Amino acid sequence: MADLHPEAERKGPVKITQRKSAIGGSPAQRRTMRTLGLNKIGKSVTHNDSPSLRGMIRTVEHLIEVREENPK
Repeated sequence: MADLHPEAERKGPVKITQRKSAIGGSPAQRRTMRTLGLNKIGKSVTHNDSPSLRGMIRTVEHLIEVREENPK
């Protein structure tokens, strides 16, 4: 069954780059950074957009840079 909420609609890939250190952040923020696959400043990862990914991004938005990627 499809979710009818417009924000729950999955979009294309999202590129996430770590810009600041997670040192000094809360344990939840450090766990989120590890879950996203970020462990060094300057490292970039690409994930498919989803509501759960957007929640993780919101948790650590002050430590990362997010860009929408063009689907290939």
